[in-house]
Amino acid sequence: MDKSQAQGCDLATQVSVLELPWLERTLLWSIRTWAAYHDAPQSVWRPLESAFTEAGIRPALEPFAQLMCALFAGLKRNPDIRCVRCLRLGKDESALLATLAMAVQASPSIIERRLSTLMLPLAARTGARAALAMMRIVVNAGWHMQQVHADTEAAYPHQHSQPISMTTH
Repeated sequence: MDKSQAQGCDLATQVSVLELPWLERTLLWSIRTWAAYHDAPQSVWRPLESAFTEAGIRPALEPFAQLMCALFAGLKRNPDIRCVRCLRLGKDESALLATLAMAVQASPSIIERRLSTLMLPLAARTGARAALAMMRIVVNAGWHMQQVHADTEAAYPHQHSQPISMTTH
């Protein structure tokens, strides 16, 4: 690891995916799966549908898809979203999970502002509406995010992060 890579490491990259509660791991897997196939999400729709159905939140799949479409249509930069097998949590993954956890109680403008660190304004607005709708469904199904992630908002933009592809490892 060179000096610039070491400076780019933070708490988010030190969190093991295996330490995440089940719901967060499921959402993280969904984010990573969508990211890997963002240019052809229909090819992973069935596995995503199975995961959301198994979690009892099948109706949340549509707003999740809206959030992810907004994300990849309105990216400001390549996100730190890792491959599905990576055991470390990326900065942007951590920020997305924290934003979803906040969406249960936060106002739409707060969610939009958090998403705007990664997305263009219109995409962030669309993504915020989708995140709020998704998390209402999740909460109504009896789930809640069990862990608040490190606030990585202050770390944007990532000066030392220059992934080659949409998913990193």
